[in-house]
Parts: sequence; C-alpha cells; structure tokens
Amino acid sequence: MMLVRLFPVLVMFLAFLGTETTEARLGSLHKRRRSIKDLLGSDQSSITFSVTEANHHPLLFLEDSPAHSLSHKNRRDVKRTPIINAQVRTDVADLVTDFQYAIQAMNQHENDIHVGRLLLACERLEGTMRKIGFSQGAKDIGGNIRKIRNLYNRAPLSQRDSMPDLLRYEIAIGVHDEPNGTRRIKDPSAAVGFLWLGRTLKYQYDMFRLMLDENEDPYQAARRAYDQDLKPHHSWAVQKACQAAMVTLKPMKKRAVLSSLGGFSEDAFGEQENEATYRDMHQMMDCWKPLLTRWKRVFSDLELGESI
Repeated sequence: MMLVRLFPVLVMFLAFLGTETTEARLGSLHKRRRSIKDLLGSDQSSITFSVTEANHHPLLFLEDSPAHSLSHKNRRDVKRTPIINAQVRTDVADLVTDFQYAIQAMNQHENDIHVGRLLLACERLEGTMRKIGFSQGAKDIGGNIRKIRNLYNRAPLSQRDSMPDLLRYEIAIGVHDEPNGTRRIKDPSAAVGFLWLGRTLKYQYDMFRLMLDENEDPYQAARRAYDQDLKPHHSWAVQKACQAAMVTLKPMKKRAVLSSLGGFSEDAFGEQENEATYRDMHQMMDCWKPLLTRWKRVFSDLELGESI
C-alpha cells in the first residue's frame, strides 16, 4: 500500500531529474556557444544551436547560421570546386622559366632580349613540339635556331647576348644588302632566323590560345593560327606544303596533346594534371606576350624592313 501511494511522487521526481539533466546539458552547450564566439571575435559569422532531424543527434549540435550556410540537403547538392595541387608540376613549367630568363636577364633594357637564354628556351620548345607530334613546327624552329647560332658563335662576347647588338653586328659586317639606302635582309642570316622564329612563336601562341580558351581541337587551332600568322608571309607553294603537313594533325585529340605537353601519360592525366597543365600553359603564354612585343620593337628600331 505504501508503495502505491509513493509511486506518483517517484514518477514526478524522476521527471524532474530528466528535466534538470536536459536543462543542464542545454546550459553546457550554450556556454560552448559563448566560448566559441569569444574565440572567433565579434566580427566573425554567428554560430547558432539548432535542433536536428530525427536521424541525427537526439539533442542539439553546432552548425553555421542560416545567414552564412546552406542546409544539409543543399550541401550535398553543391559541386565542390577542385583545388589545384600546388605540388603538381608539369614539363611546361620549365619552358616558362626558360622564356622568363630571356627577358629578365636583360631587364635593365626594356627593349632587349637575351639571345643565349632565348635560344635555350626555343631549343626546349622544339623538343616539346616534336614530342607532341607537331613535327613541322619543330623543324621550322630548329632551322631558325641554327641560323641564329651560326652568327652567335662567331660574334664578339660583348655583342652576342643582346638581340639588337647581335643584329647590329651582323649589319656592320655587311651581311645584308642596302640598295638605294633600303636595307634588305639576306637568307641565311641571324636576322632571318629571328624573323621567322618570332613569327613561329606568335603562331604557337595563337594555336594554344585557341585550344585552351576556345576549346578548338588541335587541327582546327593550328589551321586558324596558320591562316592568321604565317600564311600571309608564305608563297603559294609554301602555303600548300604547310596545309598538307597540317592534315597529319587531324587524328590528334586535345586530351592527348595536353597530357603530352604536361609530361603525363594519357592514362594518368586526371583533373589535377589537366588543371596544372592549363595553369602552366597560360603562364607561358603570358610570358610570350611581352617577349614578342620587344621582338617587334627590335626589328622596328633597326629598320630591318620586315616584322614578325
């Protein structure tokens, strides 16, 4: 009988304990909230306590406030932007370094280019073009490098590493004709080598820009860049020969070209390798722009009668 009378009191006491426990736990969480706000500072985004769905923790949890976050449902729907691994290095990075040196080595003269550094960079570019299957472009680069090196190796040390100084030396030793006071550059010569090497570099710049920024396939990008940069300077016979050579690019896929440029096998060419190759290709092209601007200025200042 005594137990029957005490049963309601016992139930109320246990309920009180449950309430006390819940309130204590809530109080503890609110203290955590204040501590976190003090740690972050008053200018940080607010943090709130929210009741979760039934399939989560039965009490409360910390989450970003609605003003600064998405719901859990929406978070699952958001596509994460991939982060480029800074440790992914491509073969193009070495090209960027070489071409940067060609400008920086003569940075006290804004209209100058270091010839020795430029030749090293272009020799690496020749190997790269050959590796990705652009054999005609590689052949043109190699032929013009040889014309420049022929003079470079014979010129005085004080004059050979500055592009304008090397070209002035070639003019001074009478390599070029000047009938009626008008200079006409001869072939073979360093001047012709520089002329066509610059034009080829401009062609490469536009071809890669079309591939990277306009999503052209390799053949279409090469054809459009050729029509713009080289075709106006070629005879009809040379135009036909170049167009025939470009047909070999038709089977090439953009992915295969980019993976080879980056120095990766196509099977191992994942998202990060692709983004790293894009990154370094754009860096190289950003380096080529001021280089080509200086190149044109040298030819203009020396009145060589041609322009890249």
